[in-house]
Amino acid sequence: MKSESLKEVFREEAGELLSQIDMPLMELEKSPDNTELINTVFRALHTIKGGGSMCGFDEITRFTHDLENIFDSMRRGEFMPDQKIIGLTLKAK
Repeated sequence: MKSESLKEVFREEAGELLSQIDMPLMELEKSPDNTELINTVFRALHTIKGGGSMCGFDEITRFTHDLENIFDSMRRGEFMPDQKIIGLTLKAK
């Protein structure tokens, strides 16, 4: 696959993944202890990070990695999602 084709596939996939995390993020406001919602957002971020890396989108990769780490900490129970992190994630999206 040509480099530009790969980048276009990434853009489409990332757009789909970003649209799919809206509802889980909004639901997390009501159910911050719902680990499945946290996992859903984490997996989307993880996929975006990996695709961005494959395409050489270093800034997207670094930024998404940082956000992914926050959701990984929530998955491990180190803290609960709150209005601030949910709002920041929606804004970052």
